[in-house]
Amino acid sequence: MINSKILEDSKFYDKLIAVEFETDRNEKVDEAIDSFNDKLIKVKIDAGEYLQYALRLTGGRYPTIAILSPEMNVISIIDKIEDDLTRIIRNSIDAYKFKGYKGIPLTDFVPIPVDPDPSLFFNSINAMLRGYKVDLRGMEVFNTYCNVYPEYNKMKEKINVDSDVMVLLGKGDLKESPYTAQLSLQVYYGLRKVDDILDLISPDGEVFRSKRKENKGLLIDEAYAGNALINEYERTGREEFLNKSLKIENFIMSNLRHEKGFMDVVKSDKITEHVVLEPLANAEASIFFAKLFNVLGDQKYAEASRLSMACANGGAPNSVEVQERIMSAYMKLNEGIKSNDPSLLGKDCRIEIPKEKPDCRLKQDDKCYDDLSSIPFKSF
Repeated sequence: MINSKILEDSKFYDKLIAVEFETDRNEKVDEAIDSFNDKLIKVKIDAGEYLQYALRLTGGRYPTIAILSPEMNVISIIDKIEDDLTRIIRNSIDAYKFKGYKGIPLTDFVPIPVDPDPSLFFNSINAMLRGYKVDLRGMEVFNTYCNVYPEYNKMKEKINVDSDVMVLLGKGDLKESPYTAQLSLQVYYGLRKVDDILDLISPDGEVFRSKRKENKGLLIDEAYAGNALINEYERTGREEFLNKSLKIENFIMSNLRHEKGFMDVVKSDKITEHVVLEPLANAEASIFFAKLFNVLGDQKYAEASRLSMACANGGAPNSVEVQERIMSAYMKLNEGIKSNDPSLLGKDCRIEIPKEKPDCRLKQDDKCYDDLSSIPFKSF
């Protein structure tokens, strides 16, 4: 996005770079930046499509203007668009031009890994009961709890669920999305067909960010698509889905692995050269690796899952959305239940359909069970 030509022009003309992040066009922001076209080089970025830049240069609010120096230091980040926006931009330019302000260098985000504690499971359940909005992953965690403690089923009607969960419960219509992550999650839980994402996955396992096919290779999309594909393999037994999921696994391990987790994207420019181990993406990746471990039995997937779990837990210890995913992966690794019944997929975090299927409907630690409620938690 910020290519060598932009950097060369910025240095040659001594202009700052105004990176405009938006999800919808904002004429007020455009006009404010354009009024300084003799001092600024404008770069417009779709925040949803180019998540790797939004992660490094915004606080998650849009529209946002990030003003950068020719050396890629941050002069200012403006995420509150007010009537005096022009004045705020002018102050940023003056600080650099006339007051000697050189800005703040971009830094890496590499959290200290923290192994998850099983108590996080109950923290997630309590957050849901307090009204935290529950997505499809969170609903599966709650269903897992209800499978062991059936008396909590009566609380489902009180949970604040998102639109996808409403569809899963038969109470809403599926909303369309251009983004692979959302589409893949819907595929995982049977809300749409796997064909809706196959065209978004390159032969080498690199996954496109969206139907636009402008951006690809983000960990978050790799993980979601990988989970959808391995789940489809478990559901159908078709090797093509397993093979595609392994292509994705290979792409992640070959291009995104870091000693303390997994990077959000391959380094490609002066912005993305700064390492970000994004917690939600690592949490979703931990589920992907845990599923591969339970399906194929290779210990390397368990190790990768634990690495990404610890990374996510260290990076976002207070995020319910992240903790739900960590607990899903944790239960797959430590409470795994083998089944030969694909209809159970997505209804209990512990259940997977391994390549070598068990000789009974539910099996844990070489013991067969008739019902999920008779399989208690081992770790709690």
